[in-house]
Amino acid sequence: MFPEISFSRYCLDKQQALEFSEKAGEGQNYLFAKEIALKINSYVIVGYVEKEGDKLYNSAIVIDRSGKVIGNHRKKLLYESDKKWCSEGDSMTDVSIINTDGEILRMGVAICMDINYKDFVNE
Repeated sequence: MFPEISFSRYCLDKQQALEFSEKAGEGQNYLFAKEIALKINSYVIVGYVEKEGDKLYNSAIVIDRSGKVIGNHRKKLLYESDKKWCSEGDSMTDVSIINTDGEILRMGVAICMDINYKDFVNE
């Protein structure tokens, strides 16, 4: 498991985010995660700047032991720094549940405030 936006700095403006962005399952972050997954025969999760169409997301891609993309979580609950450049994730929940093929493994993937939203919500 690598951190949120693993291979760039976290505080980005829109232009910087565009420079680091890639499509899910393509680009340097995916290739890195795939290489590590194959090398150590393990699942790998890497945070990255995802580009889909004209939108950018703070995302985490999940790679299985064979190097295949089995999940992609988009941060739903954005912090001030995120709001400068990215769109809110479109999942129905704050945590993406990833099921694996042929293995007894189920994982939840969330990014930062996705798991700590109550401390940031005015009640």
